[in-house]
Amino acid sequence: MPMPVSSNYLGQAYLKKKEYQDSVDSFNKALEIQPTHDNFKRDCVFVLMVFFCCLFQIQSRSEDNNVQAQEVLDQAFQHYEDGHLIQALIEFKQAQNLAPNSAMPYVGLGLIYATQNHLDKGIEAIQKALSIQPDLAVAHQELGSLFWRKREFNLAETYYRQAISLNSKMVLAYMGLGLNFVSQRNFTSAMAQFRQAIKVDPTLHAPYHSLGQTYAWIGDLSKAIEMYQTAIQLEPNRIESYYELGVTYMRLKDYLKAVTVLEKVVALKPRHKSAHYNLARAYAKVGRKQLAETETRLFEAWHQVDEKIKPYSRRLQGNPE
Repeated sequence: MPMPVSSNYLGQAYLKKKEYQDSVDSFNKALEIQPTHDNFKRDCVFVLMVFFCCLFQIQSRSEDNNVQAQEVLDQAFQHYEDGHLIQALIEFKQAQNLAPNSAMPYVGLGLIYATQNHLDKGIEAIQKALSIQPDLAVAHQELGSLFWRKREFNLAETYYRQAISLNSKMVLAYMGLGLNFVSQRNFTSAMAQFRQAIKVDPTLHAPYHSLGQTYAWIGDLSKAIEMYQTAIQLEPNRIESYYELGVTYMRLKDYLKAVTVLEKVVALKPRHKSAHYNLARAYAKVGRKQLAETETRLFEAWHQVDEKIKPYSRRLQGNPE
């Protein structure tokens, strides 16, 4: 027959080791053996008080860590968006240490690795996030993006669709799935996804721009122009839409309109090489020879600059020359 004293001493031993749940279980065992023993009652009540006090302290500390982790995480994402990748990396790791069971620090680390073109490390980090929180839509969306960049289109589609199933309002997932279809030259399916993104949020520039590009690829230049113009109305200073609009006018041989639009591009971004090149062609077509020569020299100058700094850019991204 088990002895109540043994269970009592075992409970005290667990208490000293701060193994509170085992201590409670041992005292309960002692009470089962001899429920009327006052010492056992006293010890059990005491250990229960200690147990719940410690549990409260642990929970409070955990809540404090979670609050601090969220603050650090918010700063990290802001630094990431601002392009301060080293600071963001440090803060994502701090958040990870403060809240090891939180998925978002791993998502942040995955974004950093992806920006540095370390795609496999990015995938590993975000898959860790999903092991913590399998229903995290943004993690599925980012994995879709990473697998798309690796040209693993089937996997990319799987993750994009999973993100959409978890959050039907996730515009980036529709956009990513559309680009995934474009990469496979499935333009009809791509346009359906871009339209779905517009349906979710008609105020965004990107879906209209991507629709414009897709229409241009299939040769429907009038629809492409319509989409680019809508994109520009939504965000008047988005250079890429002006550039694509200018190139589309060039394809239609409407060189005067091409000049007007491409001049806007180089005004917004003076070192846009392709804009200088196409603007030189457009000036030549409308008989502005001197301006065409100037734009050609600008194109050549910026090209030389880019060639000189290319090795340094690769090093900054963590890539070999």
